[in-house]
Amino acid sequence: MGLEKHSTLLFRQLYPDVASTLACYDYLRIKEAVPGLVAKGETWRASCAPTEHADGIAYRIDCGHQSLLYSGDTEPCQSVIELGHEVDLAILECSFPDQASLKGRHLCAATAADLAKRMKAKRLVLTHLYPECEGRESEMLDNINDVYSGEVALAEDGMKIAL
Repeated sequence: MGLEKHSTLLFRQLYPDVASTLACYDYLRIKEAVPGLVAKGETWRASCAPTEHADGIAYRIDCGHQSLLYSGDTEPCQSVIELGHEVDLAILECSFPDQASLKGRHLCAATAADLAKRMKAKRLVLTHLYPECEGRESEMLDNINDVYSGEVALAEDGMKIAL
């Protein structure tokens, strides 16, 4: 069953109270993403690729001469490297501070740095930091700088990034 049919069944038939309480279903437009180009305008385009994490997906947005990649949850994979080839800004999840604490299909500081290096990203921002990262930010940045030579930042709530 497709996502749109599933959502209709879920919100219109099984849980109509939730749909009316949230008042979101009437303005949500669901579109299933498939690898490749998913949307475009006159000056921009958005593409996606699967990640290695329970049907995860990464997005790339190109606008003029600027580009951004957002990985979502993933472990290192070729599809993210290819999608993010030479992006201006790679926003990668980094759930754990190091390889020893890594659990599940996620990135740690070193694997995120390696992905950014392999995709030749100009800048890297790490997001989706789990509590295990708290207090280990300097160590994480040192591990990243051992592998990746571009500009690096750790995301914070409300952070704005200029391309």
